[in-house]
Amino acid sequence: MAESNAVIYVTILEWDSELINNQAVYKLVPKGSLIGQLLPRYWLRQKQIDTEMVKFEATEHGKPIITQSSVPLTYNATHDSDMVAIACGAGEPVGIDVMKIALPRRTSMGEFIEFVSEQLTACEKEALHPRAGNEATRLLRLYRMWTIKEAYTKALGEGLGYDFARIEYDVLEGTVTVDGEPPSGWDIVSLLVQHATDTYVISTARRTGEGHVTIFDLEDVPKGLVQFVGVNILAECLIPSLR
Repeated sequence: MAESNAVIYVTILEWDSELINNQAVYKLVPKGSLIGQLLPRYWLRQKQIDTEMVKFEATEHGKPIITQSSVPLTYNATHDSDMVAIACGAGEPVGIDVMKIALPRRTSMGEFIEFVSEQLTACEKEALHPRAGNEATRLLRLYRMWTIKEAYTKALGEGLGYDFARIEYDVLEGTVTVDGEPPSGWDIVSLLVQHATDTYVISTARRTGEGHVTIFDLEDVPKGLVQFVGVNILAECLIPSLR
């Protein structure tokens, strides 16, 4: 888990960062998207790979990819609220999604579940029923389900047309299936990360050929799996490479 290719790099957006604010205005891009561009370059520098020798492009579905490199490299980025994260790989398909555990504004738990119900399986809906637990428990379950679905489809590079109801996270069994079968060769990881008073769910999907599903609570996350990178470290080191 702690190998460099399995590391998840996380940055917390600092809205008063002058360097980031200036560059976001200069580039006319949201700060979350800007950090999503900077984190992969930070990762490459950690691997001592010259970013000038690497070409960043996007697939027809808009998934960022590295098309020119001396070694196989893959990554995927995500952001929600104040958190931006990337998952990195050594050429294998990889996807990541992050969500802050909080109900959308002016939305009840029942309304939220109803809104996404078409993307859930019968098993998942049962795990979200009021009799299955309190609201906090069910909200965490929902975000586990959703981020796992997002991470898997992002790793596939399928875009927005993939039917999420084909993917099922069975909370009680701790298993993930696609079209009723375990996704052969896929490693699925879902973990919790704390920032200030907020808790985030981060899920990744990686095609390694092994096939494991690992669910971490806050106190269980292996040391080194998640590495926090300060905004100003990214800005000072990497913004010139984007100009």
